[in-house]
Amino acid sequence: GTRGFISRISGRYAVEDVLEVPGASHNGLARIRLTLTVQRGRATFDFRATDDQIDSPLNTVHAVVVSAVLYGLRLLLPPQTPTNDGVLAPARV
Repeated sequence: GTRGFISRISGRYAVEDVLEVPGASHNGLARIRLTLTVQRGRATFDFRATDDQIDSPLNTVHAVVVSAVLYGLRLLLPPQTPTNDGVLAPARV
């Protein structure tokens, strides 16, 4: 399950992606930054370094971010793993 997977990837990981958005700050670019910290059987998904809200329909609420994290975790787990609250139990978003 999720805890078994997380126990094999301890460490700190960072990734950044850029969306081209006319009118967004930083020359029309909106940066999404994720720092994933995995330690002691817990995974923390930290998006706080992501650019601030922009004048565009690309902004989202916390529930959508949690859903995206669930989807990403689910892709890394065995296919027979049930999609339920247990997948997110060791994760904090």
